[in-house]
Formats: sequence, C-alpha cells, structure tokens
Amino acid sequence: SLTSTKASDMDLPVEGPAAPYVEDATPPPEENDPPKLYDEEIPITKDSLIYVVDCSGSMGLPSGMYTDLEGNAIEGTRLDRAKVELIRSLRNLSEDFDFNIVSYTCEVSPWQEQTVKATLANKIAAESWVNNLRANWGTNTGPAVVYALKDSTNYTEVLLSDGAPGCGEADPINAHLTMIRQGNTDHEKIHCFGIDAYGDFEQFLRTIASETGGKYYSIN
Repeated sequence: SLTSTKASDMDLPVEGPAAPYVEDATPPPEENDPPKLYDEEIPITKDSLIYVVDCSGSMGLPSGMYTDLEGNAIEGTRLDRAKVELIRSLRNLSEDFDFNIVSYTCEVSPWQEQTVKATLANKIAAESWVNNLRANWGTNTGPAVVYALKDSTNYTEVLLSDGAPGCGEADPINAHLTMIRQGNTDHEKIHCFGIDAYGDFEQFLRTIASETGGKYYSIN
C-alpha cells in the first residue's frame, strides 16, 4: 500500500456498525442499464467501472438526512451516506459488468487487484467490505486514483471525495493533480462526486473531471 507517516495528517477515527447484506425487492438489473451513483447515471466507455472512495477523517463529518437501503430517512456521516450509495450502485450492476473498489486515507486499499465480474457472490463480498470502511486519517487522492488507473482493463472511474488532498505534500492540490495527469496514460474518464466540497477543494475535483473528460456532481 501507499502510505504517509506524517503525524499532522492524522484525524480522529469515526466508528460505526457494519450492516449485513440485505436482499431488497428491486428488479434485477438489465444488461444495458447504465451504472448509477447518488441516482445519477454514470457515462461509461465499456461495461467496467472502478469506484474510488475517500475514507479520510473529514468523511466522518455529518452529512444530514438521506435514505438508507431499507428506504428509511436517517442521519449519518458523509462516509455513511457514501457507503449506502455505493452499495446501492453495486446491487444494480448487471452480471456482465466488471467492477472494483479502491478506498483510501493516507493508505490506498483496493478491494481486489483488478476488476471482477459483478456476480451476486462478488457483489455480496464487495458489500461486506464496503460496510467495514471507516473514516480516519488523511486524504491521499492522487495515489488512490493512479492505483485505479493502472488497471488496463478499465476505462472509467468514479471518485467520491470531500475534496481536500494532503498526506505530506507541501502543495497538495497541485501535487495530487500532477500525479493524476501523469498516471492517466490511457486517457481514462474520471467522474467526480464532490461530497460537501467547497472552494479550492471543489475546484480540485472539478479539474480532475474536466481534464479527463469526466463529469462533476455536487453532493450536498
């Protein structure tokens, strides 16, 4: 994994219960259904997608009201809501689809080394992994995105983040943008979901999306 040991990058951990997999009553996904996240259709180049999920300490801040997987209106953190939306997206992938998930703090933690088929077994395993994600530490966006870009079988990423990169970089926004620019040798599209992002941190995500031909989505 990729790490930074700078003490000032540490944030307080945010813990929460891991929910079990729950079968819902939604119809099974159709083969040609586009993937969705936060109820937004994701433009894709082929039937493949890698989710890159910010799990830094600031993702443990309150997110307000949202709808959980059982249809209840609840309150939670930014990461709590992101996990629900990610699981909802996974459940709606058809079995011919390929996917992977990369989470990051100052460490980069992939679920699998590369994309796998969206079989029921793989989606259940991925959902369990997502439920165990916790908010803690700093924000190593550049290396996490670059890790996903190295999968040559995939051409589209979605990045979920509140937008403040760091982990020891003196000029973090420019440093992380440079990593992504240099790492995107296959010209993959990166669609960015800015979770309560603002100011320079929102612009950071907007720049990633615009420079790669992706879209930016504001999540508040």
